Amino acid sequence: QQQQRPAGCVPRQRQAATAPAPTTPAAAAAAAAAGDNPRRWRPQRSAYHSTSAGTCCSSGETDGRMKPSPAWLELTCEPEETTFRDEGGRFNYLFAFFVVRRVAGAPLPSALTGRTVPVECTLLYEDGSPVSTSASKPALRLLGNAGTGKIREGPAVCDGTELRGSVRFKILKLSRNHDQKRFRVKISLKGIADAVVRPAVTRATLVLSKRKWFKAEERGPENAARRDVEEGAAREHARIAREAQSEPARAAPATNIRDLIGLERIEKTYPVH
Repeated sequence: QQQQRPAGCVPRQRQAATAPAPTTPAAAAAAAAAGDNPRRWRPQRSAYHSTSAGTCCSSGETDGRMKPSPAWLELTCEPEETTFRDEGGRFNYLFAFFVVRRVAGAPLPSALTGRTVPVECTLLYEDGSPVSTSASKPALRLLGNAGTGKIREGPAVCDGTELRGSVRFKILKLSRNHDQKRFRVKISLKGIADAVVRPAVTRATLVLSKRKWFKAEERGPENAARRDVEEGAAREHARIAREAQSEPARAAPATNIRDLIGLERIEKTYPVH
């Protein structure tokens, strides 16, 4: 006669089969040392992945079941990988440039064609999850369009005629207050659904407070270098936008301005933190 098991008792074989997979390498090693046979640990894949010209949202891709967006924003210039929130200076901000690309033969959305559309920015963590904000504690400060002479607080816009846009912004959150996490900025067009024009997402940026030994006499040369970089990026962006507009079906991404004008090399001349 088969022996009855107490209620709630699960056979050892079923326990091993239904055991959850370890969530960290340390947990997997501990399970292996205990003689268990856990499923192999794999790091979770971020919702965003980098490309040569920007960062794309995996949820915006199509797998045969989802209809792809007929148009999308493509970054031509990414922000810096490190910024210092609490340092002064007129040019202590980040900026990004983007163009509007579209599928061959697809018309532009009527809300964008020949119009000026406000740019909407949302702060995300590096894994794509949103950063909680409130009216009293905003996460971002927008400073208008990049490449323009006047720095003013206010929204940026996308030119629906030239199919290009830019934005200056400052991240108001510190990485140290968020478990040392880095931040991304989701750039979209206000009033246009993500399914119509897919947003762009910047690369991750570490936000620090300030450089302890940053000297006042070093601020002037760094500000001048930042101004020259932004103006050079704006000139190249205008040319790249014309190329992207004349070849909407081109599969290759737009030229990366950071590589074109050597932004990484210029930024290495800034004082280290």
